Amino acid sequence: MVMSKMKFNLVEDPWIKVLDKKTTEIKKLTLIEVFTNTSRYSRLSGEMSSQDLAVMRFLLAILTTVYLRFDMDGNAYPWLDKKENFFVEPNKEFEKLRGNKWKKDILLTWKKLYDQGQFSDVVVQYLKENKELFDIFGSNPFYQVTKEEYNKLVEDKKRLTDKKQPGSVSLKQINRRISESGNSQAIFSPRTESTKNELSLDELVRWLIMYQNYAGTTDKSKIKDKEKVSVSAGWLYKINPVYLDGNDLFETLMLNLVLLGNDKDFYLPKPMWEWKNVEEYVDSLRTRICPKNIPEIYTNLSRLIYIDWNDSKHLKIYSAGLPMFNALNAFIEPMATWKIDKKSGGYLPIRRGLNTLGKEMWQNFGLYVKINQNDSDHKPGIVKWANELKRNGFLERDEILSMKMVDLIDDGNASSQMPAAEIVDDLTLNLDVIFDDSDKFYWPERIEQVIQDTQAIGNDIYYLGKDIGNLRKVANPQEYADKLRGNFYLRINIPFKKWLTSLSIEDDRDEKIIVWRTKLEKIIEEYEGNILSNISKKDIIGIKDGDGNIINIFTEFNKFKNKVYKHLKKEAL
Repeated sequence: MVMSKMKFNLVEDPWIKVLDKKTTEIKKLTLIEVFTNTSRYSRLSGEMSSQDLAVMRFLLAILTTVYLRFDMDGNAYPWLDKKENFFVEPNKEFEKLRGNKWKKDILLTWKKLYDQGQFSDVVVQYLKENKELFDIFGSNPFYQVTKEEYNKLVEDKKRLTDKKQPGSVSLKQINRRISESGNSQAIFSPRTESTKNELSLDELVRWLIMYQNYAGTTDKSKIKDKEKVSVSAGWLYKINPVYLDGNDLFETLMLNLVLLGNDKDFYLPKPMWEWKNVEEYVDSLRTRICPKNIPEIYTNLSRLIYIDWNDSKHLKIYSAGLPMFNALNAFIEPMATWKIDKKSGGYLPIRRGLNTLGKEMWQNFGLYVKINQNDSDHKPGIVKWANELKRNGFLERDEILSMKMVDLIDDGNASSQMPAAEIVDDLTLNLDVIFDDSDKFYWPERIEQVIQDTQAIGNDIYYLGKDIGNLRKVANPQEYADKLRGNFYLRINIPFKKWLTSLSIEDDRDEKIIVWRTKLEKIIEEYEGNILSNISKKDIIGIKDGDGNIINIFTEFNKFKNKVYKHLKKEAL
């Protein structure tokens, strides 16, 4: 079968995998079905959590595009004129946009949608009018380019001809559960060798969206540019993303439907598929200027991809690296966590490495929440958006807010950046606790102190492990110590999360902190008992230090207990 004669449109053909709330079955839906019945589904349920995040951002790009142009009833905002295909253009009122008038109109749209519990017809109308922009095949293929466009934009030596076809990537590389290139074999693949390069069309769509967000740096082909083009990883691969997790898919999409950016000015939304042509889009990427609207950054392409559909048995995909915009102070991105760039003094997105695999989200509490009134560090835009919703009374004061982190960690190899691990974690607290506005009893500051004390005890356990390792003359005391500390965090992770979720703005701070300290003491006692239950005669006899003093398992535990009591704010033994 010649695949170029086939049809597959994201608007009308099922490809989005969701979990049904009533039946708990996984279903495949069209874009129209998703936006029509969103509240029926618990969440997206694709092959990977990071794939679900990439698809969710694509859905959010559609919603943001529509509701930054039209209110819930499908009427264009007063400063915009409606054009064909539900596009808009600024009118004379646009130049007068000052103050908060436009923000009030847009926030009112969000509130009406949230209260209604479903998206309005204007989203489906937009999709139907523009369905040709979401077609996998045809003259303007979704998230792809034609062969002519590919050859025109890539470096001359990387053009596709009858004699040479450089820059190919296989389906098993697009599939990020395998991520197998031609140079290295995936050892723990979820597929057999004979099926690694097989994907249905709906699978291919999901992986294509994810690959544009999470491409590594193995591509050898690049586009032509006056400046040197470095092959960049996909944007989502760079930002340690965090989003808000709702009770169902509708609530999750609504909580993450950020309709106010970081700027006071209003910027028209422009997702990738609405650009006039691919050359114009690539020209915009060549400037390295960060987008000023959320749909554009959510649909940023990291690769120029051409798919040769003419042979269904040997599908050929060609990929060329595109320039990445400057990430410095790219605060238009709502889901990034930030760190100060020492060189410029600005902020860059945080990117986690393999060395952070054992670190829980709550241990980085200060990255997400303002820990004191003088905390000027930049927090994720999505958290600021939640505060905006709270300030306007759109969310209940005592509502529980769940921040979820999904991060695909690369292998640490700069020349490949192949996926090595996926981290999924959450941080759940009362909304009033996160955005405490009191001066004297500021909850986040107290929570941060508790976290620091708890982590200090984790370090105490690490040094206890090293001391025991040296006492027992194990081959690698540091490895033994890491294992002890890792087991400690496994023991306290769920109890600490439960404690965080239990906090409220009415709590006596000291009493609630004592509750956690008491729980922590019990966990430590049990942990000590487990270690001491395996002591040997040599542990008891011990060894002599350089001063001739006896060091044994009991002297090391006494030293450890002194440190623990200090961190628990009790008198040292």
